[in-house]
Amino acid sequence: MFVKNKFFYEKARIFWLFGFCIAYLFFAQISFAATDTATIKDSLRSQIEEIEKQIKDYQTAVDSKKNEAQTLSSEIKKMDTDIKKVELEIKKTELILKEMEGEIEIRANKISGIDSFLSQRKILLRETIREIQESEGSSLLEIILEKKQFSEFFSEIKNLQDIYNRLQSIYQELRDSKRESEIEKAAYEEERQGQLALKAIQKIQQKDLKEKIEGRKRLLQVTKGQEASYQSLLKSTKKTVAEIKKQLFMLEGMSITFEEALSYAKFASEKTGVRAALLLAVLTIETKLGTDLGKGSWRVDMKSGDREAFKQICEKLNLDPDLMPVSRKPSYGWGGAMGPGQFLPRTWLIYEKEVANLTGHNPPNPWDLKDAFVATAVKLSKAGASSRTYDGERKSVLQFFAGSNWKNSAYAWYGDNVMRQAETYQKQIDILDGK
Repeated sequence: MFVKNKFFYEKARIFWLFGFCIAYLFFAQISFAATDTATIKDSLRSQIEEIEKQIKDYQTAVDSKKNEAQTLSSEIKKMDTDIKKVELEIKKTELILKEMEGEIEIRANKISGIDSFLSQRKILLRETIREIQESEGSSLLEIILEKKQFSEFFSEIKNLQDIYNRLQSIYQELRDSKRESEIEKAAYEEERQGQLALKAIQKIQQKDLKEKIEGRKRLLQVTKGQEASYQSLLKSTKKTVAEIKKQLFMLEGMSITFEEALSYAKFASEKTGVRAALLLAVLTIETKLGTDLGKGSWRVDMKSGDREAFKQICEKLNLDPDLMPVSRKPSYGWGGAMGPGQFLPRTWLIYEKEVANLTGHNPPNPWDLKDAFVATAVKLSKAGASSRTYDGERKSVLQFFAGSNWKNSAYAWYGDNVMRQAETYQKQIDILDGK
C-alpha cells in the first residue's frame, strides 16, 4: 500500500508541476502576444487621434461655410469638405475596428488558456480523488501492520496528508479559474457586441459617403458648372409646404409621406415629450442599419435567444411567425429586428406594456406604425430625450444605439449624424407649422 501511495504521490506531484509549467508557458505566450498587441494598439491609437484632429478641422470648415452666400462654388466646396470629412470618419472606424480585433483576439486566447488549464486541473482532481478513495479502502490498523517500521507508517500518513492538501489546492484553483473564465467570457461578449455595433455604423457611413458623392455629381450635371443655372436651381428647389408634406419618408419595408410620418411622430411626442424631429431622425437612421429589411426569416436570421420572445409576440397578435417579416442578418452579427422601429423581440417585450397604455393597442404590434413610433419614443424618453436639450437628446440617441456602452467615443459619429438629421427635419416641421 505504501509503495502504491508513494508512487501516486510522486506521480501527482510531477503531474502538478508539469501542468504548472504548461500553464506558465501558455500564459507567458499570451503575455508576449498582449505586449505585441499593445504596441500595435499604440500605433493605431496615434493614427486615430491624428484623424480625429483632421475631422475636427473639417467640421470647423463645414460650420464656417453655413452662413456664406449660396453660390455654386461655395456649395461645391462645402460638399468637398463634407465628403473628405466622411472619408476620414470611415478611416477612423476602420482603425478602431482593427484595434478591437486585436483586443478580441487576445481575449479569446486568454479564455482558451483558462479553459485548457481548467481541463488539466479537472483530470488531476479526478486522479487525486480516485487514489484517495483507494487509500481509504485500508484501515489504519492494516496500514500499521504492513509497515516494518513506524517511520514508514508516519511517512505514509504524511504522503496522504500531502495528497489531501493538494486536493484542496486543486479545488481552489478550479474555483478561481472558473470565476476568471466567466468574467473573461462576459467581457469577450461585450467586446463582440461593440464590434458588431461599429460595423453597423461603418455601413451607414459608407452609404452616406456614396450619397454625398452622387449628390455632388448630380449638382454639376444639372448646372453644367454655371452659376446662373445654380441660382435658378435654388429657386426651383425651395420646397413649398405642399411639397414637404408629399415627400416620401422611408421606413422598414415601406414608404409613407412625410406628413403621415410626422402625424405619428407628433402623437408619440405628445405622449412621451420626445421631440418629433428627433424621433423621425432616429427612425431614418435605424432603417439604414438593416440589411434587406423585412426580407428575413425568424428561423434563419434571428438570434436563438430572441426566437421564443418572437413567438410570444406573434401568438399574442394571432400572427403566423413564419409569415411575419424581420430584418435579414448582415455579414456580421444577426438580424431579426421587427418593424419600423427595428426592435429585437426581447427588447420589444420590455416596452410592450407601456406602449399598450399609451396607444390603446393591447397587445401592441411592432409592425404597426403608431406602436412603432411610440415604442421608439418611450425608449428614447427613458434615456433622457424628453429633456429636449442637445446634450440630453444626443445622449439618449447613443443609449438607444449602444446601451450602457454609449460613452464609447467610437459611436460618437452615430449620435452626431442623428442630431444633424433631426436639425434638417426640424426646419421642415417649422415650415409646416408656419414658424
